[in-house]
Amino acid sequence: MGVGTFGTERLSNRSLGGVFGVVTGPGFGTGKWRFGFLVMRPVSVQPAMELRVDTSAPGTVQSTTYVTTSSLSDFVPTLAAAYELVPGLRFGISAGASAVSLYQNQTLFVDGRTSTALRTVDSTLFSDGTVWSAVIAAGAQWDIGTHWHAGAKLVLPSIRVFGSSSMIYRGADMAAGQGLVKTFADSDVTFQYRQPMSISAGLAYTFSRGQVEFDVKHYASTDTYPLFSSNSSIETTSATPAGVTVESHPFPAVSFSGQPVTNIAVGGSFKFSEAVRLHGGVYTDRSPVPETGAAPVFTRMNLTGVTVGASVRVMRIVGSAGLAYVWGRQFINFDTPIGLAQSNIGLRSIQLFYAFSVSF
Repeated sequence: MGVGTFGTERLSNRSLGGVFGVVTGPGFGTGKWRFGFLVMRPVSVQPAMELRVDTSAPGTVQSTTYVTTSSLSDFVPTLAAAYELVPGLRFGISAGASAVSLYQNQTLFVDGRTSTALRTVDSTLFSDGTVWSAVIAAGAQWDIGTHWHAGAKLVLPSIRVFGSSSMIYRGADMAAGQGLVKTFADSDVTFQYRQPMSISAGLAYTFSRGQVEFDVKHYASTDTYPLFSSNSSIETTSATPAGVTVESHPFPAVSFSGQPVTNIAVGGSFKFSEAVRLHGGVYTDRSPVPETGAAPVFTRMNLTGVTVGASVRVMRIVGSAGLAYVWGRQFINFDTPIGLAQSNIGLRSIQLFYAFSVSF
């Protein structure tokens, strides 16, 4: 098939992440120890896409319509502790319970026609599940001098505790009253989502009215593993001139593997007063989805973001809020039973984030 031309295209993304924390301070009588409890939502995205691609070749026309809404969020209650070994050098450790929730609602229609025949392919997929995992991290912070500060953090691979998802699928490939229909439904699909090991480091320069910071974060790769698996069967109904037959087949596990990625960020803050600070920065958010190979659940897209925000301190309470403008573009192939449809998808998104902390 030839390269597609757009009929319509719309891609949107909503995001709302935040942090609430309670941290002990010097006045709590804990000496060199500091303890904290955090409720974090570091990831909360809701992408949606509507796409129509018309592809033509000699004697054949293919129309592809794809509509999807989805959401991916991570809710992480975390306990943390830090110890000041010597003045200016601190070590910390944290343990959290990560709840990653994934929702998908995808619909695909493909119509292929010639001057004498029409073939229609359609599929609908719905899934909604959560996987709970244990996440352990350790870090260090070093005040190199009056103005220079360095930090590093190691997050171990997540340890799955349990997880499940509901899933419903229907797909049909019909032409002239012949073809097949596949159906699947299971309210207790085994769901896994492995968060890779990551290591990050940062260097900051502080001055009387603010600071400038550079950070780098590396995510390790993940081996291929079953994202979704089930003991239920897929039912296939086939229609031929000889009649209709119904067969059952094992559910093929939906697998995923992640490639290593490295992101960088540069940011800073400026203190207008003891109570008000302005923050801003730029960052990269590269995709762990491999460039080649099937990716039935996640689409690869590298992103770049710009952030701006402000924080306000009132006694021991600090609240902050900000916006991030994120953009990216990716060439996507739709490999359908009728043929290949291709699309160049762009994303532009405005994300809201917030944080709230209390120190004692």
